[in-house]
Amino acid sequence: MGVIQKQGLLNTVITYSGVVIGFVSLLFIQPQLLTSSELGLIRILLAFATIVATVMPLGVGNINTKFFPHFRNKDKKHFGYFGLMLLFLLVGFLICASLILVFKGKIIEIYSEQSPLFVNYFYLAIPFALIIACIAILNTYVSSLYKTVAVTFWDSIMNKILFVVLIVLYYFEFLSFDLFVFSFVGLYALQVLFLLIYAIITDSVSLKINIPKVKSVGLKPMVKYGLLLSLASISSSGLKFIDTVMIGAFLELDFVGIFTVTSFIALIIDIPLVSLEKISNVQIAKFWVENNLEGIKSI
Repeated sequence: MGVIQKQGLLNTVITYSGVVIGFVSLLFIQPQLLTSSELGLIRILLAFATIVATVMPLGVGNINTKFFPHFRNKDKKHFGYFGLMLLFLLVGFLICASLILVFKGKIIEIYSEQSPLFVNYFYLAIPFALIIACIAILNTYVSSLYKTVAVTFWDSIMNKILFVVLIVLYYFEFLSFDLFVFSFVGLYALQVLFLLIYAIITDSVSLKINIPKVKSVGLKPMVKYGLLLSLASISSSGLKFIDTVMIGAFLELDFVGIFTVTSFIALIIDIPLVSLEKISNVQIAKFWVENNLEGIKSI
């Protein structure tokens, strides 16, 4: 069994294990220990930040699949490709954060009547979106190194377990609600730290971008390719999260919490697709490398 097949099998086992944990958490623990409005706030905050985070990296995840093989050279630290990814993210963050702040009045107006609790934590959505965007690009970067198991393990299992721990601590009043919400965001920041350390330990990471190499590959084609395919990612993310965002705009947060629980069955149906998605980028990259090896060596 090859590396890709082994990782695919492990990813599937881990993903379905995460489904069991998520099932118990979402259908039994969260409704019992959190109110509908509290659960609704967590979900709408996550949904809003995720939609923004889909746009923020400017298509770096898609760029990784096609262009990272051109930079792959562990001895030369991949010509600073890691730093190039973060540069894309920085530019995207500045654009998205500026737009959110420009339209904050309108956004707050939309949610102020039905979801005032979300308005109270509105500014938290900006750094939360940045954190989720960091997770996305680090996931694709680590996956491009053919190391998908760690990514899947944290997404599918560790995040869910830590969230349950937070809920229990809040329920027994070890955490205030403010600290609970900030700690929820902190869980994702912890995932960024984990992925960053994992990438540094297992690979050669450099922030120093090799400009001649970038020019030889072509920055303009990279940007065009990333932005074009990011439209598909935006559509996919919108379909998954726009309902939560819209319910929060027109109905009280309680309904967001109720909707989250009742719609869990759709997530179960989607699990096989998620499992395939975890390894699809790696398979494509591996296929491209194997069929363009001579060309890569000459670069």
